Order: sequence, then structure tokens, then C-alpha cells
Amino acid sequence: MTGGGLLTSTSEYLRSREFIERLTATRLIARQAMYEGRQMTGAELAIHLDLDVPVAQLLFNFLDAWDISEAAIADIAAQLAAPKQGELRH
Repeated sequence: MTGGGLLTSTSEYLRSREFIERLTATRLIARQAMYEGRQMTGAELAIHLDLDVPVAQLLFNFLDAWDISEAAIADIAAQLAAPKQGELRH
């Protein structure tokens, strides 16, 4: 299989219902592990996601960064939407 074929099949898998279900379950497992004070290993991520270890780790690092970014955006939006001290009226 050529590199383009591999990339295409990987892209299709990453959009598949099977992968989305695996990803959702893995994120829940990872969150539970975090609450228990441990972090999932790259090998665990790879097994749950059915991906190679480096790809699974890269994907999870990206999702962590995305979650942090989303939280920051929500905080900024809340601050911008909050009335300023001088604008409070009764």
C-alpha cells in the first residue's frame, strides 16, 4: 500500500463510528485514571484506540490541548459577557 493509501485509510478510520466510540470510551477511562491519580500510558491509549502508540499519544495530546483551549475560550467569553462594575444597575 502506498503512503497515500495508508493516509486515506487512516483518515477514514478516524472518521468512523467505531473510532468515535473507542475515542469516547478511552477519554472516559483516561479521565477516571486522572481522578485516581494516574495517567494512561501510550500503550494503553494505543490498545483502546486501535492505533500505533505514537499516533495514539499524539492524538491524545492534541485533544488535551484542545480541551484546555476550549476552557480558556469559555472563561474569556464569560468575562466579556459579565457586566462591568459601573454597568450594574438596580
